[in-house]
Amino acid sequence: MRTPDEPWRTLAAAQHGMLCRRQLAELGVGRNRVRNQIEAGRWVAASPMVVSTTTGPLSRDQLRWLGVLHAGPRALLGDLSAAEVHGLERWHRDEITVLVPQDVELEGEIEGIDFKRTRRPLPLMTSRLSLPTMKLEPAILHFAAYQHSPRTAQGVVSAAVQQRLTSAAALREWVRLMRPLRWAQMFRDCLDEIEGGATSMAELDIRRLCKRHRLARPARQVRRRGADGRTRYTDCEWTTASGHVVVLEIDGGFHMEVEHWEEDMARERSLAGQDRIHLRCPSRELRDEPDRVAADLIRLGVPRAGVVPVDSETISASCHDIPTGAPRALASASLAAKRAASDASGRVASSGVNSRSRSPGVRSRETPKRSMSQTSMPTPITAMPSPPARYSTVTDFARFRGWSTS
Repeated sequence: MRTPDEPWRTLAAAQHGMLCRRQLAELGVGRNRVRNQIEAGRWVAASPMVVSTTTGPLSRDQLRWLGVLHAGPRALLGDLSAAEVHGLERWHRDEITVLVPQDVELEGEIEGIDFKRTRRPLPLMTSRLSLPTMKLEPAILHFAAYQHSPRTAQGVVSAAVQQRLTSAAALREWVRLMRPLRWAQMFRDCLDEIEGGATSMAELDIRRLCKRHRLARPARQVRRRGADGRTRYTDCEWTTASGHVVVLEIDGGFHMEVEHWEEDMARERSLAGQDRIHLRCPSRELRDEPDRVAADLIRLGVPRAGVVPVDSETISASCHDIPTGAPRALASASLAAKRAASDASGRVASSGVNSRSRSPGVRSRETPKRSMSQTSMPTPITAMPSPPARYSTVTDFARFRGWSTS
Protein backbone atom coordinates (compact mmCIF):
# COMPACT_ATOMS: atom_id res chain seq x y z
CA MET A 1 0.00 0.00 0.00
CA ARG A 2 1.37 3.38 -1.03
CA THR A 3 2.02 6.11 1.47
CA PRO A 4 1.75 9.85 0.84
CA ASP A 5 5.53 10.11 1.16
CA GLU A 6 6.39 7.97 -1.88
CA PRO A 7 6.35 10.72 -4.57
CA TRP A 8 9.04 12.82 -2.89
CA ARG A 9 11.10 9.70 -2.16
CA THR A 10 11.15 8.80 -5.85
CA LEU A 11 12.20 12.32 -6.85
CA ALA A 12 14.82 12.48 -4.09
CA ALA A 13 16.35 9.19 -5.29
CA ALA A 14 16.62 10.62 -8.84
CA GLN A 15 18.30 13.79 -7.53
CA HIS A 16 20.77 12.14 -5.15
CA GLY A 17 18.68 13.04 -2.12
CA MET A 18 18.39 16.77 -2.92
CA LEU A 19 15.02 18.53 -3.13
CA CYS A 20 14.09 22.19 -3.39
CA ARG A 21 11.20 23.60 -1.37
CA ARG A 22 9.25 24.38 -4.56
CA GLN A 23 9.35 20.71 -5.58
CA LEU A 24 8.26 19.59 -2.12
CA ALA A 25 5.31 21.99 -2.20
CA GLU A 26 4.24 20.65 -5.61
CA LEU A 27 4.37 17.10 -4.18
CA GLY A 28 2.19 18.05 -1.22
CA VAL A 29 4.88 18.32 1.45
CA GLY A 30 4.14 21.53 3.33
CA ARG A 31 6.46 23.91 5.17
CA ASN A 32 5.56 22.52 8.58
CA ARG A 33 6.46 19.00 7.51
CA VAL A 34 9.80 20.19 6.11
CA ARG A 35 10.55 22.12 9.30
CA ASN A 36 9.72 19.10 11.45
CA GLN A 37 12.01 16.82 9.42
CA ILE A 38 14.88 19.30 9.72
CA GLU A 39 14.38 19.76 13.47
CA ALA A 40 14.27 15.99 13.94
CA GLY A 41 17.64 15.70 12.21
CA ARG A 42 16.34 13.49 9.41
CA TRP A 43 16.77 16.24 6.76
CA VAL A 44 19.35 19.03 6.45
CA ALA A 45 18.80 22.56 5.12
CA ALA A 46 21.57 22.71 2.50
CA SER A 47 20.56 26.27 1.49
CA PRO A 48 17.56 28.58 1.99
CA MET A 49 15.96 26.93 -1.07
CA VAL A 50 17.21 23.33 -0.94
CA VAL A 51 17.08 20.53 1.60
CA SER A 52 19.01 17.30 1.70
CA THR A 53 17.14 14.17 2.67
CA THR A 54 20.43 12.63 3.78
CA THR A 55 22.82 13.64 6.55
CA GLY A 56 26.59 13.96 6.43
CA PRO A 57 28.93 15.70 3.96
CA LEU A 58 27.52 16.30 0.49
CA SER A 59 28.94 14.28 -2.39
CA ARG A 60 30.04 15.75 -5.72
CA ASP A 61 26.74 14.77 -7.34
CA GLN A 62 24.79 16.33 -4.49
CA LEU A 63 26.72 19.59 -4.84
CA ARG A 64 25.79 19.73 -8.53
CA TRP A 65 22.11 19.26 -7.72
CA LEU A 66 22.35 21.79 -4.90
CA GLY A 67 23.67 24.44 -7.29
CA VAL A 68 21.04 24.04 -10.01
CA LEU A 69 18.13 23.62 -7.56
CA HIS A 70 19.15 26.67 -5.55
CA ALA A 71 19.36 28.86 -8.68
CA GLY A 72 15.92 27.89 -9.98
CA PRO A 73 14.48 25.88 -12.88
CA ARG A 74 16.17 27.97 -15.58
CA ALA A 75 19.73 27.47 -14.26
CA LEU A 76 22.19 25.06 -15.84
CA LEU A 77 25.36 23.35 -14.73
CA GLY A 78 28.00 24.98 -16.92
CA ASP A 79 31.62 25.27 -18.04
CA LEU A 80 34.01 22.55 -16.80
CA SER A 81 31.44 21.26 -14.31
CA ALA A 82 29.17 20.39 -17.22
CA ALA A 83 32.09 19.05 -19.29
CA GLU A 84 33.04 16.76 -16.40
CA VAL A 85 29.52 15.32 -16.39
CA HIS A 86 29.87 14.68 -20.14
CA GLY A 87 33.08 12.74 -19.52
CA LEU A 88 35.94 15.25 -19.90
CA GLU A 89 38.97 14.04 -17.96
CA ARG A 90 42.01 15.78 -16.43
CA TRP A 91 40.27 19.18 -16.34
CA HIS A 92 38.74 18.87 -12.88
CA ARG A 93 37.94 21.97 -10.82
CA ASP A 94 36.77 21.71 -7.22
CA GLU A 95 34.34 24.60 -7.59
CA ILE A 96 30.96 23.87 -9.18
CA THR A 97 29.90 26.32 -11.92
CA VAL A 98 26.22 27.14 -12.44
CA LEU A 99 24.99 29.54 -15.14
CA VAL A 100 22.04 31.69 -14.11
CA PRO A 101 19.89 33.98 -16.30
CA GLN A 102 20.66 37.64 -15.79
CA ASP A 103 17.22 38.49 -14.38
CA VAL A 104 17.17 35.76 -11.69
CA GLU A 105 17.62 36.88 -8.07
CA LEU A 106 19.47 34.47 -5.80
CA GLU A 107 18.96 34.16 -2.07
CA GLY A 108 22.48 34.03 -0.70
CA GLU A 109 25.62 32.28 -1.91
CA ILE A 110 26.80 28.74 -1.32
CA GLU A 111 30.39 27.81 -0.54
CA GLY A 112 31.98 25.79 -3.31
CA ILE A 113 29.50 26.88 -6.00
CA ASP A 114 30.15 29.71 -8.45
CA PHE A 115 26.98 31.27 -9.88
CA LYS A 116 27.67 33.07 -13.18
CA ARG A 117 25.07 35.34 -14.70
CA THR A 118 24.60 35.28 -18.46
CA ARG A 119 22.37 36.75 -21.17
CA ARG A 120 22.90 33.79 -23.48
CA PRO A 121 19.89 31.64 -24.44
CA LEU A 122 20.31 28.78 -21.96
CA PRO A 123 17.36 26.69 -23.26
CA LEU A 124 19.19 26.36 -26.60
CA MET A 125 22.23 24.98 -24.75
CA THR A 126 20.40 22.51 -22.50
CA SER A 127 21.38 18.86 -22.79
CA ARG A 128 19.06 15.87 -22.42
CA LEU A 129 20.55 14.73 -19.12
CA SER A 130 18.30 14.49 -16.06
CA LEU A 131 20.60 16.95 -14.28
CA PRO A 132 20.07 20.42 -15.85
CA THR A 133 23.38 20.67 -17.73
CA MET A 134 24.77 22.59 -20.69
CA LYS A 135 25.64 20.69 -23.82
CA LEU A 136 29.31 19.82 -24.06
CA GLU A 137 30.27 22.16 -26.92
CA PRO A 138 28.84 25.42 -25.51
CA ALA A 139 30.11 24.49 -22.04
CA ILE A 140 33.67 24.05 -23.37
CA LEU A 141 33.58 27.24 -25.44
CA HIS A 142 31.96 29.31 -22.67
CA PHE A 143 34.70 28.28 -20.26
CA ALA A 144 37.48 28.83 -22.81
CA ALA A 145 36.27 32.26 -23.89
CA TYR A 146 36.68 33.72 -20.39
CA GLN A 147 40.18 32.42 -19.65
CA HIS A 148 43.15 34.75 -19.24
CA SER A 149 45.52 32.38 -21.04
CA PRO A 150 44.97 31.54 -24.73
CA ARG A 151 46.82 28.26 -24.14
CA THR A 152 44.27 27.19 -21.55
CA ALA A 153 41.47 28.09 -23.93
CA GLN A 154 42.97 26.12 -26.81
CA GLY A 155 43.96 23.27 -24.53
CA VAL A 156 40.45 22.51 -23.33
CA VAL A 157 39.10 22.68 -26.88
CA SER A 158 41.78 20.24 -28.04
CA ALA A 159 41.15 17.94 -25.07
CA ALA A 160 37.45 17.61 -25.90
CA VAL A 161 38.28 16.44 -29.43
CA GLN A 162 41.24 14.30 -28.35
CA GLN A 163 39.05 12.41 -25.86
CA ARG A 164 36.51 11.86 -28.66
CA LEU A 165 33.72 13.61 -26.81
CA THR A 166 32.92 15.85 -29.77
CA SER A 167 34.29 16.86 -33.17
CA ALA A 168 35.98 19.93 -34.59
CA ALA A 169 32.99 20.46 -36.92
CA ALA A 170 30.53 20.49 -33.99
CA LEU A 171 32.66 22.97 -32.05
CA ARG A 172 32.99 25.22 -35.11
CA GLU A 173 29.22 25.27 -35.49
CA TRP A 174 28.81 26.33 -31.85
CA VAL A 175 31.41 29.08 -32.35
CA ARG A 176 29.03 30.42 -34.98
CA LEU A 177 25.90 29.96 -32.83
CA MET A 178 27.45 31.64 -29.77
CA ARG A 179 28.65 34.80 -31.47
CA PRO A 180 29.68 37.25 -30.32
CA LEU A 181 32.27 35.03 -28.67
CA ARG A 182 35.63 36.14 -27.34
CA TRP A 183 38.60 34.63 -29.23
CA ALA A 184 36.29 33.23 -31.91
CA GLN A 185 38.93 33.53 -34.65
CA MET A 186 41.53 31.85 -32.46
CA PHE A 187 39.10 28.97 -31.91
CA ARG A 188 38.53 28.64 -35.66
CA ASP A 189 42.28 28.55 -36.32
CA CYS A 190 42.74 25.99 -33.55
CA LEU A 191 39.95 23.82 -34.97
CA ASP A 192 41.53 24.02 -38.44
CA GLU A 193 44.75 22.63 -37.01
CA ILE A 194 42.84 19.94 -35.14
CA GLU A 195 41.14 18.88 -38.36
CA GLY A 196 44.61 18.75 -39.89
CA GLY A 197 45.55 16.04 -37.39
CA ALA A 198 46.57 17.82 -34.18
CA THR A 199 44.49 16.68 -31.21
CA SER A 200 46.38 18.10 -28.22
CA MET A 201 48.25 21.24 -27.22
CA ALA A 202 51.54 19.38 -27.56
CA GLU A 203 50.70 18.47 -31.14
CA LEU A 204 49.61 22.03 -31.84
CA ASP A 205 52.96 23.22 -30.43
CA ILE A 206 54.97 20.81 -32.58
CA ARG A 207 53.07 21.86 -35.71
CA ARG A 208 53.81 25.52 -34.97
CA LEU A 209 57.45 24.71 -34.26
CA CYS A 210 57.79 22.99 -37.63
CA LYS A 211 56.07 25.87 -39.41
CA ARG A 212 58.29 28.48 -37.73
CA HIS A 213 61.55 26.63 -38.45
CA ARG A 214 60.45 25.25 -41.82
CA LEU A 215 60.77 21.64 -40.78
CA ALA A 216 58.84 18.78 -42.30
CA ARG A 217 55.74 17.80 -40.39
CA PRO A 218 56.26 14.61 -38.42
CA ALA A 219 54.29 11.40 -38.63
CA ARG A 220 52.19 11.35 -35.46
CA GLN A 221 50.97 8.46 -33.35
CA VAL A 222 52.97 5.93 -35.36
CA ARG A 223 52.13 2.36 -34.46
CA ARG A 224 55.19 0.32 -33.47
CA ARG A 225 55.67 -3.14 -32.01
CA GLY A 226 58.26 -3.12 -29.24
CA ALA A 227 60.82 -5.78 -28.40
CA ASP A 228 58.49 -6.94 -25.61
CA GLY A 229 55.77 -7.70 -28.17
CA ARG A 230 53.48 -4.87 -27.09
CA THR A 231 52.02 -2.39 -29.55
CA ARG A 232 53.16 1.17 -28.86
CA TYR A 233 52.43 4.57 -30.37
CA THR A 234 55.10 7.25 -30.74
CA ASP A 235 54.30 10.97 -30.59
CA CYS A 236 56.37 12.26 -33.54
CA GLU A 237 58.68 10.62 -36.10
CA TRP A 238 60.84 11.98 -38.93
CA THR A 239 62.88 10.00 -41.47
CA THR A 240 66.26 11.66 -42.17
CA ALA A 241 68.21 11.68 -45.43
CA SER A 242 70.49 8.95 -44.10
CA GLY A 243 67.54 6.67 -43.46
CA HIS A 244 67.54 7.03 -39.67
CA VAL A 245 64.32 7.74 -37.80
CA VAL A 246 64.23 10.57 -35.25
CA VAL A 247 61.57 9.96 -32.60
CA LEU A 248 60.38 12.77 -30.32
CA GLU A 249 58.31 11.87 -27.27
CA ILE A 250 56.53 14.77 -25.54
CA ASP A 251 56.01 14.23 -21.82
CA GLY A 252 53.12 15.88 -20.01
CA GLY A 253 52.97 16.52 -16.29
CA PHE A 254 51.73 13.03 -15.41
CA HIS A 255 54.91 11.54 -16.94
CA MET A 256 56.79 12.92 -13.93
CA GLU A 257 54.98 10.51 -11.61
CA VAL A 258 57.11 7.56 -10.55
CA GLU A 259 54.97 4.82 -12.09
CA HIS A 260 54.72 6.65 -15.43
CA TRP A 261 58.42 7.53 -15.40
CA GLU A 262 59.47 3.89 -15.01
CA GLU A 263 56.99 2.75 -17.65
CA ASP A 264 58.31 5.39 -20.08
CA MET A 265 61.88 4.14 -19.64
CA ALA A 266 60.84 0.53 -20.28
CA ARG A 267 58.83 1.67 -23.30
CA GLU A 268 61.78 3.58 -24.75
CA ARG A 269 64.07 0.55 -24.40
CA SER A 270 61.60 -1.72 -26.14
CA LEU A 271 61.38 0.64 -29.14
CA ALA A 272 65.13 1.34 -29.41
CA GLY A 273 66.99 0.27 -32.57
CA GLN A 274 70.19 0.92 -34.50
CA ASP A 275 68.37 3.12 -36.99
CA ARG A 276 66.30 5.02 -34.43
CA ILE A 277 67.21 8.10 -32.39
CA HIS A 278 64.93 8.71 -29.40
CA LEU A 279 64.47 12.19 -27.94
CA ARG A 280 62.24 13.30 -25.09
CA CYS A 281 61.15 16.74 -24.02
CA PRO A 282 58.60 18.00 -21.51
CA SER A 283 55.57 19.80 -22.84
CA ARG A 284 56.69 22.86 -20.87
CA GLU A 285 59.95 23.09 -22.86
CA LEU A 286 58.08 22.65 -26.14
CA ARG A 287 55.79 25.49 -25.10
CA ASP A 288 58.33 27.92 -23.61
CA GLU A 289 61.60 27.05 -25.42
CA PRO A 290 60.65 25.70 -28.85
CA ASP A 291 63.81 27.10 -30.48
CA ARG A 292 66.02 24.86 -28.35
CA VAL A 293 63.99 21.79 -29.29
CA ALA A 294 64.09 22.79 -32.97
CA ALA A 295 67.88 23.21 -32.86
CA ASP A 296 68.29 19.63 -31.61
CA LEU A 297 65.97 18.30 -34.29
CA ILE A 298 67.87 20.15 -37.04
CA ARG A 299 71.23 18.94 -35.67
CA LEU A 300 70.03 15.34 -35.88
CA GLY A 301 69.00 15.69 -39.52
CA VAL A 302 65.25 16.29 -39.43
CA PRO A 303 64.45 17.31 -43.04
CA ARG A 304 63.21 20.71 -44.03
CA ALA A 305 59.68 21.24 -45.25
CA GLY A 306 59.25 20.10 -48.84
CA VAL A 307 62.42 17.94 -48.81
CA VAL A 308 61.77 14.26 -49.46
CA PRO A 309 64.27 12.13 -47.51
CA VAL A 310 66.20 9.38 -49.27
CA ASP A 311 64.57 6.01 -48.74
CA SER A 312 66.74 3.57 -46.81
CA GLU A 313 66.05 0.73 -49.30
CA THR A 314 67.16 2.92 -52.20
CA ILE A 315 70.38 3.75 -50.36
CA SER A 316 71.23 0.12 -49.66
CA ALA A 317 70.45 -0.91 -53.24
CA SER A 318 72.69 1.79 -54.71
CA CYS A 319 75.64 0.52 -52.66
CA HIS A 320 75.70 -2.88 -54.41
CA ASP A 321 77.56 -1.66 -57.53
CA ILE A 322 80.37 0.31 -55.88
CA PRO A 323 83.51 -0.46 -58.01
CA THR A 324 86.80 -1.60 -56.57
CA GLY A 325 89.36 1.18 -56.29
CA ALA A 326 86.81 3.95 -56.14
CA PRO A 327 87.50 6.70 -53.58
CA ARG A 328 86.29 6.09 -50.06
CA ALA A 329 83.84 8.94 -50.43
CA LEU A 330 82.01 6.93 -53.06
CA ALA A 331 81.24 4.29 -50.46
CA SER A 332 78.51 6.58 -49.23
CA ALA A 333 75.72 6.11 -51.74
CA SER A 334 74.08 9.36 -50.82
CA LEU A 335 77.28 11.31 -51.63
CA ALA A 336 77.63 9.51 -54.95
CA ALA A 337 74.06 10.37 -55.80
CA LYS A 338 74.74 14.02 -55.06
CA ARG A 339 77.86 14.03 -57.25
CA ALA A 340 76.02 12.32 -60.07
CA ALA A 341 73.15 14.76 -59.87
CA SER A 342 75.58 17.68 -59.90
CA ASP A 343 77.37 16.38 -63.03
CA ALA A 344 74.15 15.52 -64.82
CA SER A 345 72.66 18.97 -64.30
CA GLY A 346 74.40 20.42 -67.33
CA ARG A 347 77.91 21.21 -66.12
CA VAL A 348 80.29 20.81 -69.08
CA ALA A 349 84.07 20.81 -68.78
CA SER A 350 86.18 23.33 -70.58
CA SER A 351 87.32 22.21 -74.06
CA GLY A 352 89.64 25.06 -75.16
CA VAL A 353 92.98 26.58 -74.25
CA ASN A 354 92.88 29.51 -71.84
CA SER A 355 89.10 29.28 -71.73
CA ARG A 356 87.45 32.55 -70.79
CA SER A 357 83.92 33.62 -69.98
CA ARG A 358 81.55 34.55 -72.76
CA SER A 359 81.35 38.16 -71.67
CA PRO A 360 84.05 40.16 -73.52
CA GLY A 361 86.78 41.61 -71.35
CA VAL A 362 85.93 39.39 -68.34
CA ARG A 363 88.32 36.68 -67.27
CA SER A 364 87.00 33.25 -66.48
CA ARG A 365 86.91 32.50 -62.78
CA GLU A 366 87.60 28.82 -63.40
CA THR A 367 90.72 29.31 -65.60
CA PRO A 368 92.42 32.62 -64.73
CA LYS A 369 94.80 34.12 -67.27
CA ARG A 370 98.37 32.92 -66.88
CA SER A 371 101.45 34.85 -67.94
CA MET A 372 103.77 33.10 -70.43
CA SER A 373 106.81 33.99 -72.46
CA GLN A 374 106.49 34.78 -76.15
CA THR A 375 108.51 31.72 -77.12
CA SER A 376 106.64 29.21 -74.95
CA MET A 377 103.64 27.36 -76.28
CA PRO A 378 100.63 26.49 -74.17
CA THR A 379 100.19 22.90 -73.24
CA PRO A 380 97.16 21.59 -75.09
CA ILE A 381 94.31 20.45 -72.85
CA THR A 382 92.40 17.38 -73.89
CA ALA A 383 88.69 18.05 -73.96
CA MET A 384 86.64 16.05 -71.44
CA PRO A 385 83.59 14.38 -72.88
CA SER A 386 80.25 15.68 -71.79
CA PRO A 387 78.67 13.59 -69.07
CA PRO A 388 75.63 11.54 -69.92
CA ALA A 389 72.28 12.86 -68.84
CA ARG A 390 71.92 10.19 -66.13
CA TYR A 391 74.01 7.37 -64.72
CA SER A 392 72.28 4.04 -64.60
CA THR A 393 74.73 2.65 -62.02
CA VAL A 394 77.51 3.87 -59.81
CA THR A 395 79.92 1.94 -62.05
CA ASP A 396 79.04 4.19 -65.03
CA PHE A 397 79.70 7.20 -62.87
CA ALA A 398 83.10 5.84 -61.81
CA ARG A 399 84.12 5.13 -65.42
CA PHE A 400 83.22 8.68 -66.38
CA ARG A 401 85.44 9.93 -63.57
CA GLY A 402 88.32 7.77 -64.75
CA TRP A 403 88.43 5.55 -61.66
CA SER A 404 89.43 1.97 -61.89
CA THR A 405 86.49 -0.48 -61.97
CA SER A 406 88.50 -3.69 -62.21
